[in-house]
Amino acid sequence: VKKKTIIIFALAALFIAGGILYWKFISGPKFSLLQVKSALENHNYSKFEKYVDVDGLMASCIDQAFEILQGNNTGPSLSYFGAGLMGMFKPQLTLVYKPQIQKWVESGKFEIESATSANSIFPLPDFLKRSREVSMTGIEYEKIDGDIALIGIGIKPSHFDTVLVINIKMRHQEDYWQVAGLTGLAKFQNELERLEQKRVDQINKPIKKMMFSSLKIGKFDKIADDEAGQIKSLKILIALQNTSTKIISEYTAVLSLSDTRHSRTKEIRINTETLNALPENLAPQKSNALTLPTDGTMYQDPWLYDTLLSELVANLSIESIQFSDGTSLRLQEKWQSE
Repeated sequence: VKKKTIIIFALAALFIAGGILYWKFISGPKFSLLQVKSALENHNYSKFEKYVDVDGLMASCIDQAFEILQGNNTGPSLSYFGAGLMGMFKPQLTLVYKPQIQKWVESGKFEIESATSANSIFPLPDFLKRSREVSMTGIEYEKIDGDIALIGIGIKPSHFDTVLVINIKMRHQEDYWQVAGLTGLAKFQNELERLEQKRVDQINKPIKKMMFSSLKIGKFDKIADDEAGQIKSLKILIALQNTSTKIISEYTAVLSLSDTRHSRTKEIRINTETLNALPENLAPQKSNALTLPTDGTMYQDPWLYDTLLSELVANLSIESIQFSDGTSLRLQEKWQSE
């Protein structure tokens, strides 16, 4: 009887402990995140809205997206957006993007293209546009401080064999936890950009080497046209030589002119369409002489007029080469599929 009593008490203790653990689980942040996952899988927006403060989520994303765009100095006139103006734009942006969140939950598709008007004014960072190219690997960590929890979710971008962590801030409600926003998006975006740049650089390294061995600067000169001591125009004369074994039919490149003494640079874009640079195909070991207008006056880039030819350095950055046999060399762009 005594042994049976001990077994009964042990089973009761195990049951109580299990019940406590189960209660802690279903009332904890992880369980709420599972409910968010369930809402997404079943396209249940009402359930999603219970476990996610959509307005808070949008507000945190917009704030941090603005910080990212400021840090990258991208987007139209970001210096124009102050804290006050951002406060004015945020409700409008929320109104535009919030329906996209609902469509995403209900259909599984995040149709960012349908918000083109807002996206042109306030473009979202790359990782927010590329939700289809990432997968979640699980919970990396959980930190609870009173009614606030921070959950680290592992994110694996499809391009990389690397797991990054994005932080989810959660707030305790009466008997469940609710997603309140995301944190650390700038760090996440910067790391994603670093990985993508590294990937693209590795792909482009052999392509650049082949480009450099196919098209080079031959002769280079500049002519200033002046009248009565006043400079009217400046022309750059350059000869590009086909150093490959194939006939080149088209190419695009950027010519950079630098002043070695003052580290000043002017870039001139070259392509066969706008400059008629190749009236005929460029045969192997032949040169193509170009006259490039600088589109300037004596008040624009005056250093270019004053710099001696011996102190002017010309570099050619080739973007693409098309050969007459149908083959081509083209640099891979970031986030472009191979």
